[in-house]
Amino acid sequence: MAMKKLTILLALLGMVLLSATGLASNSAPKFGVVDVDEVFQKTSEGRKAIARWQRFRQTKESEAKQKLMPLKEQLEARVVEFQKQAETMKPEAREKKQQMLQQQYMELMETAQKYEADAQGEYERIMGPIQQRLQEVIYDMGIKGRYTMILRKTEGIVLFATSRIDITEEVIREFNAK
Repeated sequence: MAMKKLTILLALLGMVLLSATGLASNSAPKFGVVDVDEVFQKTSEGRKAIARWQRFRQTKESEAKQKLMPLKEQLEARVVEFQKQAETMKPEAREKKQQMLQQQYMELMETAQKYEADAQGEYERIMGPIQQRLQEVIYDMGIKGRYTMILRKTEGIVLFATSRIDITEEVIREFNAK
């Protein structure tokens, strides 16, 4: 999140500097915004990639639940049992049991993180090529259209943009054309 804020701050600083010094060109700066999610939803290739990702994610979530839920339930039962017995246990035995439960918890979390990492890797494999192609389309449009800057329209980042600078539909047409 901090990296995203830094990127936004640097982009805004760049816009201010380019606007103030006139380094961009002799004319007024030209800005555009693109709703990338809308591009994915309104292009055939984007819809196919989203559908593949959703199918994979659902399968992976189901697989993770089948494996993790029994382990979680077993661990919770062991914790409840430990809590009932803790006061009557010798300190060494209590500490040993507590370490064992912590180890089991860590193993459960590592397994969950592995599923998450696998899902993220698959997301990159599925969406990466289309994102790269979209980046190239936007870059080409930026050069040809003599844009000073094109920003990604994302909730929380672009708080306001007039519809005059929203080039999402143009990007969709260019993306479909290539």
